[in-house]
Amino acid sequence: MTTEPRCAVRSAVALALSVGPFVSSAVAAPTERFAEREGLACATCHVGTDGGPLTAFGRDYRWRAPFFQDGQEGGELAAPVGAGSSSFGRWSGELASFARSGRDRAFGERTHTWSATETLRLRGDELFGDESLSFRGDGFASNWDGSGDYGFDEDSLGLSSAEVTWRGDAAGSFVRFGRQFVVAGAATRRVDGAAIRQPLGERLELDLFGGAPVEDGLGGRGGDLITGGRLGVRLGQSLRFGSSAYYAKDHSDPSDVKGGLDLQWSPTRRFELFTHFYWDWLADQLYDARAHLVFTPTIEWQFAYDWTRSVPGLFLPKSSLYSVFSDEEYVEHGLTVTRRFSSALSANVFGRHTDYAESDSLAQVGSGLDARYGPNGEDAVGAEAGWQDESRTSFGGSSTDDDALFARIWHLLWWTGSIYTAVDASTLFVMDDSFERDAALVRIAAGYDPHAWWDAEIGTDWVRDPDFESRLDLFARLRIRF
Repeated sequence: MTTEPRCAVRSAVALALSVGPFVSSAVAAPTERFAEREGLACATCHVGTDGGPLTAFGRDYRWRAPFFQDGQEGGELAAPVGAGSSSFGRWSGELASFARSGRDRAFGERTHTWSATETLRLRGDELFGDESLSFRGDGFASNWDGSGDYGFDEDSLGLSSAEVTWRGDAAGSFVRFGRQFVVAGAATRRVDGAAIRQPLGERLELDLFGGAPVEDGLGGRGGDLITGGRLGVRLGQSLRFGSSAYYAKDHSDPSDVKGGLDLQWSPTRRFELFTHFYWDWLADQLYDARAHLVFTPTIEWQFAYDWTRSVPGLFLPKSSLYSVFSDEEYVEHGLTVTRRFSSALSANVFGRHTDYAESDSLAQVGSGLDARYGPNGEDAVGAEAGWQDESRTSFGGSSTDDDALFARIWHLLWWTGSIYTAVDASTLFVMDDSFERDAALVRIAAGYDPHAWWDAEIGTDWVRDPDFESRLDLFARLRIRF
C-alpha cells in the first residue's frame, strides 16, 4: 500500500523524530527488491518513483535498517564462504537482533520502555539438486516492555514470508507457492497462495495470483480471498504497457475491486516516462494516478517531474479499519533538478505543491548535497534543508497556517576497514510561536563490520519531541550471517 504523508507539519516532525541509520545516495542504493518483497510502491518511501527524497515512512524504515546491504543487488543475502550445502540444497541466512531502551509516554505518564526485535531470513537454492527450485523466508519476534503505572508488556511472533519458487525455461517465468507478496499493477498485497508469471511470446507477459489475504481486517483476517493479475505488452524496446485488476471478498461479499493501466515509454536514453491510472470500482472513483517524467540531457544534469492525484485511504482494503481515514483527494506537482559534479559529489534542488480539499494547500522547496571521499569513496557527508508553507482550514479540529524550516546534516566515517562512526542531526523550526512544535534529533552510532559473517552497532538518540519532554535512547544491533 502507498502511505505517503499528507500533512506537512506532521510529515516534517516525523522526519525530525524518526530513528535508525540515515539515507544517502552516497551510502546505499535504493532497494527495489525490498519494495517488491514488502508489497509497496517505490513512492511509499520516496517522494518520486525514481528514488529521490524520502517520505517520513521511508526515513523511518531506513533508520531501522542496516547501514549497508553488503554489496548485494536488491538486498539479497550474501552467502558466506562454506554456506550450508546438502542434498536438500544450498542454504544461507541472516539473523539480526535490535534492542532499544529509553523513555516514552503512556496515557500522559512517563514510562521507561525496552524493546527487542529479532529477524530471521533464510534462503535455499537448488533444492533437492534442482537448479529451478528455491526457497525464501522471513520471520520476526519482538518484545516491548514498559514500566510505571501504565506499563505494558507486548510480545509478537510472525512469519512475513515463506515461498517456494519454481523457475521455468522461459526468461522471467515462475510458479510460486506459500506466503508471499504479490506485486502486479493495481495489486500489492501479501497472501497465502500461489502466483504465476509466464511470457506469452516475445511481446506479452501474464501474471496471475490467488490466495487468502494475510493482514488482519476489522474482524480478523482481512478477507477470504484475493485473486487477480496483469497482462503486460511490449512494443519494441521503448514502449511497455499493462492492464491489471484484482478482486477480493470478505464474508462472501466483495471487499476490494480495483484495476487500471500502467505505461513505460523511453523513446531515447535521455527521456523516460512512467505513468499509471488505477480505479476503485467499489468507491467508483480514480484512487491513484501518477506520472513520472525524467529528462537527462547530459550525465551531469537530470530533471524529474512528478504529478500525483490520489486518495490515500483507498489504497487499503475495505476490511481495514484505517481505510476510512485520509479519504480526501489531493493533487501534487513536484520538480527535482539534480547536478552531478563528479562521481563523488552531487546536489539537488526540489519544489512541490500539493492541493487538498477545501482550498487547503502545501508548498515545499529545498535542496540537498551528497559527497563521498576517502581512499575508496567509503566515507560520506551530506546536508539537506527544506522550507514549507502550509495552509489547512481543518487540521485535527483546528486551523493551521504555518511556515516551517527543516535542516539536516550527517557524516559517515570509516576509521579502519572495519570500524565506522556515524553522526546524524536534524531539526525542525515552526515559525508560529503559539505552537511549541520545534523538534530535533541527534544520533551518534559506532559500528564494527569486518565484512565477514557478523557485524554490530551501538548508538544513542537524543530527541526533542514537540509533544513530550526531551529524551535519550540507547540502541544496539547484532547481525549474524550463516
